Amino acid sequence: MKIQQFTFIAVLCSGALLGQETPPRVVSAEYTHTQRTPFIRVVFSRALASVDKDKVTLTGGTDRVVEAELDTTAAPEVVVVSINGTLTEASKPEVCFSEVKYIDRNKKELVAKPGCTTVTFIGIEEVRKKRDGVLKEISNTTKTQNEKNLFASGFVTAASGSSTGGADIVLNSIDLGVPGMNNFLIIRKATQEGGDHKVFEGGLRYRHIHSFNRALLQDAAKTEAGPTLNSLISQMQSKPLSALIWDVAAKLEGQATSFDVANFVGETGASLRFRTGAFANRKGWWRGFVTPFAFEGGQNLNAGATANTTPAPQPGAGPANVDWIARYKAGAGTTLLYENWDSRLPVRRFDLEVQGVFRNMFLEEAFYNKTTKLVDRTGKGIRGYGQAEIRLYVGKSEAGRYGVRLSWHRGSLPPVFARVQSFQFGFLFESNDN
Repeated sequence: MKIQQFTFIAVLCSGALLGQETPPRVVSAEYTHTQRTPFIRVVFSRALASVDKDKVTLTGGTDRVVEAELDTTAAPEVVVVSINGTLTEASKPEVCFSEVKYIDRNKKELVAKPGCTTVTFIGIEEVRKKRDGVLKEISNTTKTQNEKNLFASGFVTAASGSSTGGADIVLNSIDLGVPGMNNFLIIRKATQEGGDHKVFEGGLRYRHIHSFNRALLQDAAKTEAGPTLNSLISQMQSKPLSALIWDVAAKLEGQATSFDVANFVGETGASLRFRTGAFANRKGWWRGFVTPFAFEGGQNLNAGATANTTPAPQPGAGPANVDWIARYKAGAGTTLLYENWDSRLPVRRFDLEVQGVFRNMFLEEAFYNKTTKLVDRTGKGIRGYGQAEIRLYVGKSEAGRYGVRLSWHRGSLPPVFARVQSFQFGFLFESNDN
């Protein structure tokens, strides 16, 4: 009975603690003087709903508050206080908020009284660096897993009732001396039937990126921090799409390790990238992409080989009636991530990613037969593939991030379209490019 009473009291206490709302407090207040408008950048401990300039005052000088507004270049927890005149560090000025409004977890608007805090002084160059960092964040086009400079994962895969090992390796060169051009290598291989993608891809890609914010970015790069810059960045952040990407690639597809099937393929297609959205005080991010159109065409390099019907596979063998390659491809994906590298928890970043692709093959292609374990049949039509994975990162260095990965895979991929349905768990390392 005492245990039950104690449990009941503990539940009530924990519920009361969870129900408490911590009002916003001032974390820092930084002052700089630009050529046009002097201002104080005030950071609060949580997002605000609104702030009234009549509730903001300055001490330690004769300066007056002209405007106070939420800073869209950072997040709703930042307030830009514009003033007339200039402040001097010797006067030890303070900025005071008699009242601010915020929204609690129940979507109710509440009032807080943060009080005063001392203003610190920073240089104009530091302000410009922060501005340029925000603009770079907006202009960057997010990368998918297959586009990272380096992604490597060694794993245990569970399929067909047993577990064995495998590896995913993705390499993309940074620069080949031609803007927009790089080479790439993708290998997905496992030793377990039902978990082996049998994928090898290597080639050359040219990419053209058209930003939907190009004109606004050019204007923002020439604008000092303040209300005008806030307005420009707000316009960019209101657009759901950030860029259109057009790719042209030439690649070699092969059945990983054996190359029983090898195709030379040209690929071209368009992809739309969504604007990266922030949440949880800019520690959480959402991003996505849609590829409405892509075409893959080429030739099978094993054309004319005799079909293999012997118990053991022989290199270079495959169906004799496969020659040309013609495929339509479309796909989409989304990533939800949260990162806090200053956290004391062992997991500093969490990624949840889901993506899928389907291909419509117009011509007969070589298929892997899981019954005979040979490439001895052909097919065409629609083939789909999807994967979902969770990545937990525990550390990072200048070279990249590392952690563990749990993923689920189902479907088939070229060149032999071996069907997979498996879970994978293992370690991963990837470059820091996002």
